[in-house]
Amino acid sequence: MSNTPSTPSSTTANVVFTTDLWSIALLLFSVSISLVASGFFTSYLGLRIVDQGTSTFWVGLIQSCVYLGLVMGGLLSGRAISLFGLKNAARFFWFGVAISAMGFAASDNLGFWFACRFLMGIALAGVYSCVESWLHLAAQDRFRGRLFAVYLIANFSSIALGQYLLPTVMDSSTSGFLIGALIYITALVPVSF
Repeated sequence: MSNTPSTPSSTTANVVFTTDLWSIALLLFSVSISLVASGFFTSYLGLRIVDQGTSTFWVGLIQSCVYLGLVMGGLLSGRAISLFGLKNAARFFWFGVAISAMGFAASDNLGFWFACRFLMGIALAGVYSCVESWLHLAAQDRFRGRLFAVYLIANFSSIALGQYLLPTVMDSSTSGFLIGALIYITALVPVSF
């Protein structure tokens, strides 16, 4: 019998790493789907407001409501994560983004759109808090920087990809909002496992 400390077998270590890798891959896939919707939705909303004959001042004001929501959501999301857990909070926030997106199809009232955009910002802050916490916890120290680089590449690529959906809905009144909401809901599927 040797005096060397026992170490987990390589098989056990590989199973743990594979499980973490699968979890990370599903999370990044969900984020990518969600950011395709974000890229599409932000541009589509601005174009829809201008199509209604509203001044660009109001376009900027409505679009900026998401940033007020992001600040508020940043303050609230930590509490939600501690109450419901990371995975449940992520699902809740993603669902909140989808509901906010559907709200735009319910009315053409600009005041209502202010509220929807603000609520969307709160929910998006929660999604980002959950995702980045999840990635931080799942990544080993030596791979964390690389993982966040992949995360950011997925972010910007997905936002750019969302722009390609614009020509498919520009002549419709509410279908763009519903398509955006459907894409946000689709983003929930991979993180449900």
